[in-house]
Amino acid sequence: MQYYEGGHTIYGPNTRKYLSEMHGILLNNMIRSGSDGDLTPNVSYKMNAHSFYPKISISQLRLQECLSPVYQANTKQPYWSFQWKGLSPSQIQWHQSFIRIARKLGSSDWEPLLINSIPVDDQGYDIAIIMLDNNSADIRYEIRWYHPQTNVDTLYRFEILDSKNMPIFYSSVFTGN
Repeated sequence: MQYYEGGHTIYGPNTRKYLSEMHGILLNNMIRSGSDGDLTPNVSYKMNAHSFYPKISISQLRLQECLSPVYQANTKQPYWSFQWKGLSPSQIQWHQSFIRIARKLGSSDWEPLLINSIPVDDQGYDIAIIMLDNNSADIRYEIRWYHPQTNVDTLYRFEILDSKNMPIFYSSVFTGN
């Protein structure tokens, strides 16, 4: 699953279709006008811009678990899902690591999960953050961990890292089976 925020493409998943249609219109106009292929010296596009960055608002809610981690196996790409609430989007430092997976082997301490020396967090490919509700009273999110580990002897948890001096928030613990 791919969610397009519009940050790296003009029209999200429809960019290729849009550009193809526009170039088709240009080509048809050239053929109808009898143009022999001469190009105009300048071509410009007018595109409107809009910022989707959230307006500044401060949630006074404590972070709370809405739904403990659940394994979603009956999907095209299985994943662990965890739902929580409590932060306004403007309170989240989106450019920094914010969500990570931690593991605990036996009696050892909790540690960030690394795969091939790479942390499993929202800066990589396996973690998705989805805003489910955006009203001032109840801002809920879902975190999805794709390609999860399946070691049944290991405990895992989602960790919501420090955001503007808030303590780390931990999900309920789950196993790799």
